[in-house]
Amino acid sequence: MSRRAGPLTRNPNELLNDPASTPPRWTFWAAICALLAASIAMTFPFDGWLLDQVQRLAPDASPARRVLKLSRWAFYWPVIAAALLFALRRAGRRRLIVSVSLTFLIGMGLLYTLKNVIGRARPDEHIGAYAFHPLGFIDGFDSFPSGHTT
Repeated sequence: MSRRAGPLTRNPNELLNDPASTPPRWTFWAAICALLAASIAMTFPFDGWLLDQVQRLAPDASPARRVLKLSRWAFYWPVIAAALLFALRRAGRRRLIVSVSLTFLIGMGLLYTLKNVIGRARPDEHIGAYAFHPLGFIDGFDSFPSGHTT
């Protein structure tokens, strides 16, 4: 009497290694991205508190604070970039990792360099829409170019 091989008669270890029984790889990374996005969203309420603490400790707009800007994205972009680089590393795409990393670092470096070289005030500031202070590295004179457009 022969038994038909089917999912119920297989060895349990074979079920774990069977490609047909495992979900596609993208679902794992989609779940990781969803968890990362949820963790970022849960930290938004703490941004105001953190900014108040930093301003209380360093009210003079220290150079380190000016570089980081301590906005919510100064902390979240490195986490997102690290997750992306980890995923690319696992996929064996070293050239792409180097390209993405260099593009990000060079772009951010150029952005903050141009902001401080141009030194344009924010349009809604009380000092006027066309106030400039080139190479001044003064807080409030770093609105152009916009980080959103770069």
